Amino acid sequence: MTRSEDRSELVKTSETSVDVAPASSLLRDIEILVIEIAQAERDLSALVTRARLDGASWKQVGAALGISAQAAHQRWSKLGPETHRRLQAEWVRKNDQKEN
Repeated sequence: MTRSEDRSELVKTSETSVDVAPASSLLRDIEILVIEIAQAERDLSALVTRARLDGASWKQVGAALGISAQAAHQRWSKLGPETHRRLQAEWVRKNDQKEN
């Protein structure tokens, strides 16, 4: 059963159909989504770091993100060198696992 199928159960009445999901199922989906968002944020930071290390300007990074160069710089330049190294290593490790 897929996650979307697991999320809710369609209950049919004589006049209408109502999508009803148990609260526990919805809460579990929220928890899963929070984890996925956190991973996506880490992946995004790693990609920004890699782009910058490969010579991309903040203007180019901002354009790719749909934000200004200043907004990109403010968000990602504050990450220290150790964080950048960790993010890059994590991204490389994750993509190596995908290839194998």
